[in-house]
Amino acid sequence: MPFFNQFPKIMYDFNRTGTAQQMVNIFRSVRPQSSLLNDSTLYKKFTIPDGMRPDVISEKLYGTTDYYWTFFIINDFLHDGLQAWPMSEKAMRSHMDKNYSGLALQFTPTTLNLDGTVATKNSLAGKLELGAFIYGLTSGAIGRIIRKDLDLNIIVVDDVIPGVQGRNPQTGSIDNNIEGGSFKTNEYLQSEWTDLEGVTRTLASGSDTLLTLKPDKIFNYAEAPAFYYLEGDPEERPVTTPDIIPTQASQITPVYSELQWNLNLQSEIKNFDLDQLNQNALGDKAFIATNTSVGEPLISSGGYQPSNDDISGQIVYKSNRDFVKDKNDARSVIEVINPAFIGNFIEEFERVLNA
Repeated sequence: MPFFNQFPKIMYDFNRTGTAQQMVNIFRSVRPQSSLLNDSTLYKKFTIPDGMRPDVISEKLYGTTDYYWTFFIINDFLHDGLQAWPMSEKAMRSHMDKNYSGLALQFTPTTLNLDGTVATKNSLAGKLELGAFIYGLTSGAIGRIIRKDLDLNIIVVDDVIPGVQGRNPQTGSIDNNIEGGSFKTNEYLQSEWTDLEGVTRTLASGSDTLLTLKPDKIFNYAEAPAFYYLEGDPEERPVTTPDIIPTQASQITPVYSELQWNLNLQSEIKNFDLDQLNQNALGDKAFIATNTSVGEPLISSGGYQPSNDDISGQIVYKSNRDFVKDKNDARSVIEVINPAFIGNFIEEFERVLNA
């Protein structure tokens, strides 16, 4: 029986004219009790073959395509509909090509201790904006920033155009410092953004300051880290990135998101001696000091803090490609109703739905 044929009908005045029309009450919802989903008599595991559709599986199990909707009722992750159905290998390749193209540039923030207050350089916090162009001052490469991830200290750059040797990427003039090619590790980057006070900021170059950025690692985005975890952790719980913190498990701290920073929080950051920082162009509150008593982020947005007796393995990462594949593989194993009980399930579902 088609799914919505089982739903009760209601009268509804769509146009507020006093004339009601009959419609299916799509707001009704019925879910099986979670305790019953562990009943091996009523339910069993089914591994979805590559690319097989729900209606084909229904035909295979129950001799009709009409019961495809039961898969979406009894599997929580399928409550989002067909978009949550596992992708075929072909579809997954297309998904990766579409959503994980471009380069991922990863940075290693380092800290400056000024009169007991910690400031961070080579950090993405408070810098760059999505959609802006970014230039490599050694490679001459140009790209557009499509993602910024403070937890992983990564920006994703798409539409990359390799540099031309001897030509400045911004002005087109002769520049013998330009080597050509794609973005390079340890090269200064150039880009502009508008800060929270409406002031246009520009990345600096020539010497390391709070306004410079140099990538330490460059990945194809599909192969870039999706998250880091402690090797040997069966749950692969995300932790902070390894280059920013010691790799001992007991010293890992929670990670934070730039979305938590706001004007009120930035106003709590102490003023710094700008001459001491050699940042004459940098006004106060234009950068962020993180994980200190001054301006500490409000909410942990990810990661966890292991205890001393927790897993003590090395920190490793799972790539975006492997993360997507693992998630897709997990979704390929679903609960299905035992064919011997499918008739009873349909009858009870319709009874409760229309009660």
